[in-house]
Amino acid sequence: MLNILLRLQKAKNENFKYGTMEYKLKRVGFMVLKKSQIAMESVLIYGLVILVVSLAIGALVYFGVLDLSKFLPDSCNVAGEGLICENFVVKVRPGTGQSGVDENVQLEIRNKVGKNIEGLKAKIIGEEDMANAWGSSCATASGESVENGGLKLLQMGCTLTISSGKKIKGRLDLEYKVVGSAITRTASGTIYTTVAS
Repeated sequence: MLNILLRLQKAKNENFKYGTMEYKLKRVGFMVLKKSQIAMESVLIYGLVILVVSLAIGALVYFGVLDLSKFLPDSCNVAGEGLICENFVVKVRPGTGQSGVDENVQLEIRNKVGKNIEGLKAKIIGEEDMANAWGSSCATASGESVENGGLKLLQMGCTLTISSGKKIKGRLDLEYKVVGSAITRTASGTIYTTVAS
């Protein structure tokens, strides 16, 4: 055993002669180590560059310099209950509605409840960073009747605090009764759209 250890120590301390098999093995091993070191350094450098770029983009989005919400599609969704928001528009400059009130928010709601409904009312409430965007009162003035499968235009006069071209979002609350019933049902959803001029 001691003899083997002494031989290993001697081989370690000897200088390998150029051209011998030991020299070639040592040279190949060094090149493999050098290539793996270069590969590892490249991965680390590219990883750090990607991390720095990601942090920079995140900071720009956080501070509002870069607005990615303009790439999201407009949507109006109602969860469950068989009411569908098919079409919608939100304007800054209100037009004159049927009742003579300036109504700048219009929703087309289709009745898929399976029965005729009455007293359909809508209300939009801003949440989180859009809490005051819809104004103090963004709701329909009176309830509407809608036949089963029918489409009804709901109009609201809302005091928007967002300029045209910007995105606005809010919670959409619908309230209605099935014809012949005294129970008021509710359905909630979301509206996310670009404010038109």
